Amino acid sequence: MLSRLVSSALKKLADGSGNGGPDPEPAFPTLSFPPPPPAGSGTRRLCARCLTLLRHVVFAFGDGTACENVEMPHSAAMSTLSDSGSFCVICAKTLLLFDGMQKHVSFEETLRMSPLADWRLTWKFETPATVSWHQFSKQAARVALMVKHKRGYSWGIGSFMLHPDPRVALPGVAEPERKSLPDDYGTVLSLDGGETAFSSTISSETMAKVASWMQECFSTHKKCHQLFGKDGPGQPVAHWFPDRLIRITRTESSGSAWLSTRLVLKSDLTDFPADTSQEGVQYLSFSHCWGPEPKGGRGGSVLTQVTITDWRKELPLDRMPLAFQHAVKVCASLGFDHIWIDSLCILQDSVRDWQEQSAVMADVYKFAWLNIAALSTGSDYEGFINDAREPRVIFGFRTPLAPILGVANGTFQGRPCALLDENVTLLWDIQRDLPGGGDWLAPLFTRAWVYQERSLARRTLAFATHGVFFACDEASYGENLNGMDGVSTRGFGPRHLLHSVADKAAALVAEAVAAGNVPSPERLQQEALDLFKRFGSTWNGAVSDYTKCKLTKDTDRLVAISSIARELANSRILEQKRYLAGLWDINLIYQLGWMANGRDSPGRRKRVGAEGYVAPSWSWASVEVPVTACGAFYPDPSEVRALAEVKAADVKLATEFPFGPVSAGWVRLRACPKAISGSLTKPNYDYEGSSVSTSLTDAATGEKLWFASDTVEGYEMVASRTGLSKVVWVPHMLTAHSSMVSCSALVLAELLPGEDSGCGTFVKPSEKVYRRIGTGNFGRIPSLFRNDKLVMALGTFPENPEMKDVVRGFVRNESGYQEFVIV
Repeated sequence: MLSRLVSSALKKLADGSGNGGPDPEPAFPTLSFPPPPPAGSGTRRLCARCLTLLRHVVFAFGDGTACENVEMPHSAAMSTLSDSGSFCVICAKTLLLFDGMQKHVSFEETLRMSPLADWRLTWKFETPATVSWHQFSKQAARVALMVKHKRGYSWGIGSFMLHPDPRVALPGVAEPERKSLPDDYGTVLSLDGGETAFSSTISSETMAKVASWMQECFSTHKKCHQLFGKDGPGQPVAHWFPDRLIRITRTESSGSAWLSTRLVLKSDLTDFPADTSQEGVQYLSFSHCWGPEPKGGRGGSVLTQVTITDWRKELPLDRMPLAFQHAVKVCASLGFDHIWIDSLCILQDSVRDWQEQSAVMADVYKFAWLNIAALSTGSDYEGFINDAREPRVIFGFRTPLAPILGVANGTFQGRPCALLDENVTLLWDIQRDLPGGGDWLAPLFTRAWVYQERSLARRTLAFATHGVFFACDEASYGENLNGMDGVSTRGFGPRHLLHSVADKAAALVAEAVAAGNVPSPERLQQEALDLFKRFGSTWNGAVSDYTKCKLTKDTDRLVAISSIARELANSRILEQKRYLAGLWDINLIYQLGWMANGRDSPGRRKRVGAEGYVAPSWSWASVEVPVTACGAFYPDPSEVRALAEVKAADVKLATEFPFGPVSAGWVRLRACPKAISGSLTKPNYDYEGSSVSTSLTDAATGEKLWFASDTVEGYEMVASRTGLSKVVWVPHMLTAHSSMVSCSALVLAELLPGEDSGCGTFVKPSEKVYRRIGTGNFGRIPSLFRNDKLVMALGTFPENPEMKDVVRGFVRNESGYQEFVIV
């Protein structure tokens, strides 16, 4: 019945036969609402369409206690909102949210560019019973805005709430105050007490709030002084600070103030007297997106061997990219005199200086008092301070809804309804809903270099388009309503692991002191194993997340994560274990099973000696796509068994930095290479559309294994008879659990005569040399795995075992095993 009522009402609205036509006259209430800058003062009204749905929401469902997830159509095409958006506050806000969603959601290009006419809008009515995470009055109602594309994709883009009385206090919201407005105007209030108080993300009120967060962190958070601060173990005696910093000087005269900047050097005693290194220099760091190079190049906006002389006297701040100007302004507003910005503090025309400074990048961010993060800008030339952000606003009606909507004071079921009897407030927290109000898919966090910056900084002050947020190791704060924080580093991978090491060491020491002796060897071994496992999961997670980020230069792939590797190595969990081009020399065989994600991996691996070479083929750093880092450092022996052994491994470093770039790498395996007789590529169809899959045929058994290539080159090789003759597959790991007995494989291609395997003596004379081109997988459900010739050729399985004993009782078939090298 409701759907018919709504459809009828909307039809009348569409053809102009209902409610006085499509353009509502003053009979409908108007709302005073802050128009988007730079427009002046003005009013907006609600359109007939929104009023019609509000009527049905309130009249049909009352306070919502009898309603669960009811959806009502608002517009068959979002393009119709453009007509009413100029005067209807709800339509205008909806269009704003939709535009933000299209820019921020990870759409394919066709959806990102899809016109408004291809999307339809519905209102989804929700109540406290259906929104358990949202604490609001049981008599309040929430209207979620949902958009759906003509191809079937749908998203929620925001919501507003109907609250029965503006004098009823909401969680974290001060009691609003009435304004003297004409009777047909709504109540307009900024949640923070003044319409312009928080209009800028660097207003005095915002900076005062930030300062309070910083003070609380400094005064009460013990962990924020550990590890990377003065109280952490293994830190240098003298407080560390970068070789170069930007010094900020504030000058005041005749009631005016301005900032000047210049480059200062740690090595210059006139910049930093001898006793400075003992007292330390408090500085901030800056995380940003470089973005595309402007026409004419960056010129005088980066540090070079030409600009350094003049910048020592004065750095022309007004000629710097806007993001740098804003960073300096924030730094000065918070009372700091020094800031480190990579392109202003590292010589951009010196490879040697870049290598030296990138090797200490971890120190730059971990010793900075605070890291400023420009979340929502995609270029240095875009500023991150928003002087005209959308305010958080309560707006509503000055009189009860019943006479406005032309309905009785009760619902059609005769129940009393607070939304009709009292003055109603519509609550819209635009900062929470609007993309750009937090770090969700922020452009900054798509940048690979920033991954290690946010992982190592002990405090972060993040500027989103519509909000400012602060995060440290113990807490996170934001301007958002209802405690919705926009950014958080708490529990973030590497720092979380380092805290775990410190906490575990302290606990063991305290236990030893209390007991009067050291913990038993068994206890120490168990604690060490636990840390090894945490290290493995932390590193694998870091690799998987990091490789989703973008690099301007793919040759930076190892360098841009080197600081995280160095800090984890310094935790001493893997003491005396080598770092090998993105992998660790501990149970290395399990780490070799990483997988490239995406069939259309661009490009081909650079071979040893070629320009642009990054890493050996057995390292995830050798491909330019996201990867899944597979294999725990210490897997459960009842579930996983290695089918190959690493006999030796080595890399040739390109610099003296052990966590930096490499020029070659080798792994010697003892394994069983198996020939391939054919391949088959066929289409697949699923809910995401069509795709293709490729299988390889084992020459000995005729059975098939699925093949996932690391790059397009692998698919091209197996599709060619000539290429296929050089390809082998190697059993890698046997896995058994309740749903599958399976085997993963490494797929390799033999090096052609004359191909470079890297200079050095690692490869023995006449030893076969391969390079990795992909991975494979095959298996059966537990009840059928004995019917699979490929599985049974791996070795001997116990008779009638329980699942936990399938791997534990497995005996590997040693026939055909040999040693060879992968480069």
